Amino acid sequence: MAFNNLLIADEASGSGPGGIRTITINRPDQLNALNRATIGELDQALNEADADKSVRVVIITGSGPKAFVAGADIRSSRTSRWKRARRWPPMARRSSSITWNA
Repeated sequence: MAFNNLLIADEASGSGPGGIRTITINRPDQLNALNRATIGELDQALNEADADKSVRVVIITGSGPKAFVAGADIRSSRTSRWKRARRWPPMARRSSSITWNA
């Protein structure tokens, strides 16, 4: 799947054991702040990594020199109905599952 706010890279197995997928949050102008679209993309990317049996490790990082993730994008939460982070817990549970069950 193509993502608007994420970059996905897999380590080539020729240079090592492989199985490493790097997910980069790519919103450096917003200090990689998480909005609804980015959280949805993270959830999808983590589901895809979970389904791919060749992926053993997922590294989540942020683009740009200033911040990994600044937190919630409060500009988008002011203009949308998304006043609370209700969509975050399912993604958080999913990422914990992938991390600890690999």
